[in-house]
Amino acid sequence: MTEEGLITLASGYLLQGETPKDAIRRVSLTAANYLNRHDLEDEFFQIIWNGWLCLATPVWSNFGTSRGLPISCFNSHVPDSIRGIGETLFETMMMTKHGGGTSAYFGDVRARGSKIGKGQGQSNGAKSFMQLFDNMIRVVSQGGIRRGMLAAYLDIDHGDIDEFLNVRNVGDPIQELTTGVCVSNAFIDRLYNQDEKALTTWAKLLELKNDTGLPYILFTDNANKGESVPKWYGEGTEYLIKSSNLCSEIMLPSNNTESFVCCLSSLNLAKYDEWKNSNVVELSVYFLDAVMSEFIEKTTNMRGLERARKFAIKHRALGLGVLGWHTYLQSKNIPFTGLQSNSLTRVIFKQIKIQAEEASEKLAAEYSPCEVCAAVGVNRRNTTLIAEAPTVTNAAIAGGVSCGIEPLPSNYFIKGGAKGNFTVKNEQLEQLLISLDKNTTDVWDSIVKKAGSVQHLDFLTEDQKDVFKTFKEINQFELIEQAGIRQKYIDQGQSLNINIPPDTSAKVRSKLYLTAHALGIKSIYYQRSQSINKEGLDTMDAEACVSCSG
Repeated sequence: MTEEGLITLASGYLLQGETPKDAIRRVSLTAANYLNRHDLEDEFFQIIWNGWLCLATPVWSNFGTSRGLPISCFNSHVPDSIRGIGETLFETMMMTKHGGGTSAYFGDVRARGSKIGKGQGQSNGAKSFMQLFDNMIRVVSQGGIRRGMLAAYLDIDHGDIDEFLNVRNVGDPIQELTTGVCVSNAFIDRLYNQDEKALTTWAKLLELKNDTGLPYILFTDNANKGESVPKWYGEGTEYLIKSSNLCSEIMLPSNNTESFVCCLSSLNLAKYDEWKNSNVVELSVYFLDAVMSEFIEKTTNMRGLERARKFAIKHRALGLGVLGWHTYLQSKNIPFTGLQSNSLTRVIFKQIKIQAEEASEKLAAEYSPCEVCAAVGVNRRNTTLIAEAPTVTNAAIAGGVSCGIEPLPSNYFIKGGAKGNFTVKNEQLEQLLISLDKNTTDVWDSIVKKAGSVQHLDFLTEDQKDVFKTFKEINQFELIEQAGIRQKYIDQGQSLNINIPPDTSAKVRSKLYLTAHALGIKSIYYQRSQSINKEGLDTMDAEACVSCSG
């Protein structure tokens, strides 16, 4: 394990006096106990010790302990009533108190000016109630450690959308909430038909995202009607997906009686060749199902989490993701985009999908299917199995590999995380430079001056330069194309960032997002706006979503 990984683990992930090896033994034993499969303890230990399965933050910290919940990825539905809003405020407060990263859907709250009851009263709108949640986030910390985080989602067709797009602007009363906009097919159709109001709203959204990176974009119909959506969710079922989570990769339903919760961890693709012919996917699904069992047990009689516990019991939703994708491609001398990487995308994610589904079927046969699957005659233990989380902290613990499905931001950068800052050289590039007898201070200094780029190094071939392109140097339309291929094998979604120069035209930015929609992608996370010509040591911020880091 790298220094970065050890320091990160030691900064709040381990019990007092516990070593990383002790922690792995703790979680392995706990999982085996919940499954009543003690024969699996050593197998769990081995896949985690080998760095094949990389645990989400709350699993490392809390699984097999008495100090907190092993899952911390939540969503709440905000109903159109004072009582319902108050109950949901309390729920998100308790989720935050227990270390959760939360989100909430406000689309059912009537717009400003709407009539209330039979009198002359008028609603103050969804945004006014968001202020209550914003104030709560200011004062309630996650598990007493860091400030809470909540993403508020609103439909682009909602009457309060213009107000909503001003959240976090200078002078706006709401400054703490993260925002997400739910975009329907009907709205996209109006865009293509040149509807003036739709064009104006879309332009405002694009400009805001270019300036701030937010809001997230959720393509609602892709989330409910896409080919990878499980048949028990979405259009034509009682379980509509109305919003996502704090990191925009979870595609699960919340309503007045159930609040979604999802159990996350990630497979390390940097070591794919070590585990691809093993049963690591099956073991990972078994392990995460055990984590879900502990969450259900720990939340018994826990006030404020009744709806989340009910969802966990009925759905047992998992989100097994990946990290180290770019690291793996570079280790194979394959550029991030192109025919080779797209072909590998199909092979790897199809394998994970098939093996995860087979594992859930085995779990159902051994322990019983979950209630939602059983209701539609499907023999599966879990309603969902795959979601691609950001994994910034998790990737650091795994040895400094690339985050999730994302390209490396730089070949030499400062990684700023919740647990400290680290200067990181791209290990794959360093190995190449050593082989070329070019691993010198002068070469690395030149890379720093070019913000982590190697495109100026004349001694590299064009193929080598392609392999070591940074996030901002990669064609973002090709990145979106690859994500569209991947989405076919993912029953939930992807924390999918894009990275484009800030002076990119609105027309190109619009085309990029509409292409993502057309390819069936369910959501877009942040827009990074970095100039390709920027100089200096790049910085990678890991603070965004420690709670749900898979």
